[in-house]
Amino acid sequence: MPFSSNEFKNFCKNWSIEGVTSSPLYPRANGLAEKAVDIAKRILKKSIESNTDLESLLLEFRTTTVPSLGISPAEALMNRVLRTKIPIRDSNLTSRVQTSLHNRLKQNQDS
Repeated sequence: MPFSSNEFKNFCKNWSIEGVTSSPLYPRANGLAEKAVDIAKRILKKSIESNTDLESLLLEFRTTTVPSLGISPAEALMNRVLRTKIPIRDSNLTSRVQTSLHNRLKQNQDS
């Protein structure tokens, strides 16, 4: 089992680190990882069933906006909108993250 050795326990104690573990037999304790695995399995299954290119399905997933974030996973990671075969307006290709950061920096400089 990882991180269960005496050496690691001593390291945590010396550096005042509180190690919190979750049970591998209790999947809800690691919900985000379980959800990511579920999404990957569904994408693979869809690729096989529809005889669609896996890369195009992954690109579709990465460029789909996450409602709670308001941006896509690719945009959050790379700070830009990836081009796809789906028609899109040029105004949507500008980076929202960078623009908002630029506006904040400009406001800070002006004040």
